[in-house]
Amino acid sequence: MRQGQQPLVAINLASFLERLERETSEGSNASLPAEVMSVEGESDSARVKLRFETLSGTREGQRIQLTAGSGDMLVKITKAVAQP
Repeated sequence: MRQGQQPLVAINLASFLERLERETSEGSNASLPAEVMSVEGESDSARVKLRFETLSGTREGQRIQLTAGSGDMLVKITKAVAQP
């Protein structure tokens, strides 16, 4: 997430995908816990949480590749970032 040209928050999607790979199996995985379907990022300026309701993708062996998702993005600005 950026404010102008300056990064505001980075979200580590690699760790999110690794958690999905560990916590899910092949086929449909309905009713996963919110902790599995969420990912967060935080900086001095903001906090962001992505809460997915649905995710679609493919699995090859233990690797998951997401193709679509829907859900909510929660943003809390904790400190204004000065613009250059």
